[in-house]
Amino acid sequence: MKSLAFGGLLCAAFIAHADDPIVTDRPDFTESSRVVPLGRTQVESGSTWTRADGRSSSLSGPEILIRRSLSSKIELRIGLPNYNWLRTRGERTVKGLDDLYLGFKLELDPLPGGFNLALIPAVVLPVGRMGVRSEDRALDLKLVWSKSLPNDLGLSGMLYYSNPEVDGDRVDGWEHTISLGIPIREKVGMFVEHVLDFSRSSRPYQLLHSGFTFQPDSESQWDLHFGVRLVGPGAESFVGAGYSVRF
Repeated sequence: MKSLAFGGLLCAAFIAHADDPIVTDRPDFTESSRVVPLGRTQVESGSTWTRADGRSSSLSGPEILIRRSLSSKIELRIGLPNYNWLRTRGERTVKGLDDLYLGFKLELDPLPGGFNLALIPAVVLPVGRMGVRSEDRALDLKLVWSKSLPNDLGLSGMLYYSNPEVDGDRVDGWEHTISLGIPIREKVGMFVEHVLDFSRSSRPYQLLHSGFTFQPDSESQWDLHFGVRLVGPGAESFVGAGYSVRF
């Protein structure tokens, strides 16, 4: 998850230089289309509480993503395993670590019309506890675009593919997002995002997601976000918060 000029999402529409404000890949689902500036390292973190169907809830964190520039167009991405508390009504709580994420972000040349593109190939490795982690390693591939709009608005979107193993079978999963970044005042921004998720193994569902970002300085960002399932099986809502820093 990510944000705006004043935090990842809004800023995601602009060219990032070393002296520009931090551009994060949280708190929205849509990743930014920009890599970390050359010679810099960025650490993003947070925690999310989720409630589903009124019968189960979960808390996960610290959602640590380490981003390190390898060149002006490439960054290394390491997502450390989250610790999860999963509780279902009438059953005992399950606790443990989930998956390790390893990938790269490749910033592509801008397209005509002011569109920026990035490709993010990665692999997810199950290193945690059974029942919490994934069943097996999986491919994770994202294509991200962004474009600046009048009045300092930022529009971005992402097409996401993964092939997790479910009950011993590989399942092709797809997700499409579109996110609008809105400046509120100096150092403060917000976003509104729509997420469509669909795969061969389950009915499609849609999420409405929104949140706020605050940048006390050009090297750090706080975020608060929340979302709800609009269409699809079951009811789901979530809320989260995070902190990111660049050095």
